[in-house]
Amino acid sequence: MRAKDVDMTTAVRRCWHGLKPEGMAPCPLLADLDRMLSYLEETGLKPGYTIDPCPGCGQEHSWALLDDLLSFALDLRPTTQTRLLQRAKCDREHDYQLYGGEEKYREYLRRADEFFASVKVKNYYRG
Repeated sequence: MRAKDVDMTTAVRRCWHGLKPEGMAPCPLLADLDRMLSYLEETGLKPGYTIDPCPGCGQEHSWALLDDLLSFALDLRPTTQTRLLQRAKCDREHDYQLYGGEEKYREYLRRADEFFASVKVKNYYRG
């Protein structure tokens, strides 16, 4: 994933959690979860597509960025359900199966976070 996508994902996720953005300002379209999901559904965006230009900020948003945001959106349990969100849910369930269940998957993520914190990696990004 490109550095600008990582920065945007971080900014948007902070916004979704009610935190003040640090660094890059989040795109207004992506920062509103329901608006983002509605836009992706209305435009018929498919995996691999990009938003270019974005009606919210005028920038390009890659599929890698959008796919990551859809995955993170699952944790917020949005009321809006879309085909792309359902796809992200299927991907997440595949990850659960791969790691032996949801608990083991979350344990893997927790241990990865601990490891990268212990070696003081500055630009660690968990997608």
